[in-house]
Amino acid sequence: MPAKDYKPAVRQAYGMQVDAVLKRYPLKAPAGQTLAAVKTDSIWSAPTLDTARALSRWTSTRMFEFAEQKTPWYAGYPKPSFPAAAQHMAELPYLFDLALFDKLSPRQADLSDRLIAAWTRFAATGDPNGGGERVWPRLHDDRGQAGWHVQSLTSGPWRRADFVKDHHYRFWSVGDTRSHRA
Repeated sequence: MPAKDYKPAVRQAYGMQVDAVLKRYPLKAPAGQTLAAVKTDSIWSAPTLDTARALSRWTSTRMFEFAEQKTPWYAGYPKPSFPAAAQHMAELPYLFDLALFDKLSPRQADLSDRLIAAWTRFAATGDPNGGGERVWPRLHDDRGQAGWHVQSLTSGPWRRADFVKDHHYRFWSVGDTRSHRA
């Protein structure tokens, strides 16, 4: 996406709220990556946390953010001009043997083993904890942001993500800013 197309794209998606969105997400190179951040936060991140918070009122809920930065790309397709990182579906080659993606590196294969072990523990017991990983607490909506634990899953140590800040959750979820959502 050329830089000149960023503001028109935001204007088209967010209409009357364009000024607030552009102030929160000023153009950074590359423009496509900046627009991807806007869309990720408004369409995926904020609604996902809203859903997890609602679910946590009724059932044991854990939330994660797959945050690995060096992920396999789609086999046979040209790579984008910027790092794709943890884009939509990036965790799938770590969990399933799919020909759709490039082969995992040894470091990626290690993360795959860790993810599969956590998912297996969760399927067997309802609790993903164990295997030497940091504790992954339940998400609780009864204590406000302090209870909104989102585990960041990477090839490094797993820890709590600063999800609310990183994805501008309050901007997309408080008051009349709900109308920013595309």
